[in-house]
Amino acid sequence: MDDFHRLMKLMELKDVKRYGTYPVFIDSTADHVYGLMAFAEYFFQKVSCLDRYKVMKIILYHDLVEIETGDVVFDDKKGRETKEEEESVAIALLSDKIPVSLKSDFLEIAKEYNDASSREAQFVKAIDKIEPMIHCARLDKDWKKYGWDEQFLRNYKDKYIKPFPELMEFWNQLLEELKKQEYI
Repeated sequence: MDDFHRLMKLMELKDVKRYGTYPVFIDSTADHVYGLMAFAEYFFQKVSCLDRYKVMKIILYHDLVEIETGDVVFDDKKGRETKEEEESVAIALLSDKIPVSLKSDFLEIAKEYNDASSREAQFVKAIDKIEPMIHCARLDKDWKKYGWDEQFLRNYKDKYIKPFPELMEFWNQLLEELKKQEYI
């Protein structure tokens, strides 16, 4: 039963820890996927013209490659330099380890997400930049010690969020709240 082992490979996503350089923030990539699904449900009411099923499918697969690569934290400059190349190799490697019936979907969605070639992929990339901030806010209030301030966050995240005015409005309000609550 080859699919048994291939399905077990998918379950490894539950073991991939995010924010490895910040132990206080750790969650699993599977936890993050759940967070994105919840965010998508919330934002579907605000953002129109999205294929709900496609968004959920992109969310499901978007970080599957982390089974092979692990997570790269958004402020890890060194890790980000090689991330694209490492993930490209890992996508090919992982596609041979998951159930054959999922391979073509995985490869297609990985490309769509990485290229941001659809509105749905762009939407997932945008909420993928917001969800971790809510997650981190639950666990530690002093972000200044990590070098995170409004300008730092905007420099990395704004370009993904701007294509969606509804998300940008939320992002601006979130940053104001983070300043008010003295996270940043």
